[in-house]
Amino acid sequence: FDLMKKIGLFVCFIYPFLFFFSQDWKVEIAKDNFFTIEEDFPDSKKKHLNIEVFNADKNFTLSKIGSSKFSVQFPDDFKLKKGDSVLLLNEKFNIEFFINRHKVSSISHFNFVPNPKGFFQLSSVTTNINFTIAEKEKIIDQFFWEDQLGENYFVRSQRENKDYKFIYFYHFIAEKENLKLIKKISDKSSSASLYHNIESIQITDLNEDMIAEISCTYFINEGIKTVLTTESKKYYLRADKENKISLGSNLKKEGEFKRFLIQKSKTNN
Repeated sequence: FDLMKKIGLFVCFIYPFLFFFSQDWKVEIAKDNFFTIEEDFPDSKKKHLNIEVFNADKNFTLSKIGSSKFSVQFPDDFKLKKGDSVLLLNEKFNIEFFINRHKVSSISHFNFVPNPKGFFQLSSVTTNINFTIAEKEKIIDQFFWEDQLGENYFVRSQRENKDYKFIYFYHFIAEKENLKLIKKISDKSSSASLYHNIESIQITDLNEDMIAEISCTYFINEGIKTVLTTESKKYYLRADKENKISLGSNLKKEGEFKRFLIQKSKTNN
């Protein structure tokens, strides 16, 4: 396992790959195995994309018709043609790309790493940690993990008055004998329509920078809001009762975070 872990950490420094296909096509492979294939000089003509991901034991294929840009995810969008569907950590594959049956490129060093990635352990904290909260604010749960930033603590809490209910998320980092507040997230609504999704807490390292992201969801106004925080930044998306999704502005620039939160929102809704 230690060897696989070291290999996985090495892979994180060479992703994402960016390959140029002849003079017309380029592809980006993101850390969450999301492939974007795009024409440099797009036109409106329909094109047939075929991708084959294979090694000696397995073969996955994809066929898709589009114009100048394709976005697919491995292995979710692929069909298993040979072997079994169990994928191993850092299993090595070859990839071949075809546009209109013409092979435009091949890659022989794609190492599959399942998503979400990360070797961090999220642990529940049963004794109250030392920080100041508002009057009548009730702590729901507390968590701890270690990453490149050091010792991290994450707390969920809530309080309410006659008009509103408030929920809070706190992220701290231990500095000597004190806790430094890195990020505080809060929301409010009528008490009946706002509550934590207790089971939704999750820790990841989607961008493989050895600094964890922590994410969770909560219910608000008959919809669901999914938040992710890392390095004092907050990312979120909101899905209404009809499952229409709206994204926070900074999430639009973070493809891996966006795809992860969209899937998490669907899972927890």
